[in-house]
Parts: sequence; C-alpha cells; structure tokens
Amino acid sequence: MIISILIGAAIAVATPTPVEIWTSGDTGEVQRLADSVRSAFEHSSHFVLSSGHKPGTLYVSIPDRVTVRSVGNRVEYSVSVRISQAAPDSAEQLSTVERIKCWEDDLDVCGQAALTRVAKFPVPQL
Repeated sequence: MIISILIGAAIAVATPTPVEIWTSGDTGEVQRLADSVRSAFEHSSHFVLSSGHKPGTLYVSIPDRVTVRSVGNRVEYSVSVRISQAAPDSAEQLSTVERIKCWEDDLDVCGQAALTRVAKFPVPQL
C-alpha cells in the first residue's frame, strides 16, 4: 500500500504541465521571440508544449507588438506576455501579465524569463 502511494506520488510529480504558446502577430520580432519562448519550454522537464486545449494546460500569449529599442550597438526587445489558465479565446480568465526584456542577440533570456514566470503561475486543477 505504501509503495503504491509512493509510486503514484512520483508519477504525479514527474508529469510535465502542458503549455500552449499563442501569438497574435506575424512580425519578425514576434516570431523570433515566440521561437525563443517555445525553445525554453521544449528544453524544460517541467513543461511540455501542447495544443488542443487539453485539461490542465497553461497558456502563454505573445501580443502583436514587441517594443524594439536601440541601445548603443544593441537592440532591446520588451514585451508583455499574458499567462493564463484559460485559452486566450475563452470567456473565463485567470491570468497575469508579465513584462520580459532581453537583447536581440540573446533572445534565449526572454524564453527563460517567460518559463520562470509560468513556473510560478498556478496550474489549473483537473
């Protein structure tokens, strides 16, 4: 009995949370940023990229506007991503908006920032 409880707990802990990445723009900046966010989740053992509104899914929405600013010889990206327990096209919303920034030549930082913020967001109960 104790062994089956421990095995069940280990399986529950090891199950990655499904995440859907949504974008509402098709500019190069939005697509590059979305690629960095997808890559961060693809390499995480705590999350799995998903589609089709599966139960327990978290949603990350990247808007159609990424602020791009030249700073010296570098370009800074800044965007407000929305993290939600409901799909962006759903009437029900439990969400937060998080601002992330990174340099164009190091977009992985934005992907990791999104991952870190999603990890702190409550997972929907099944």
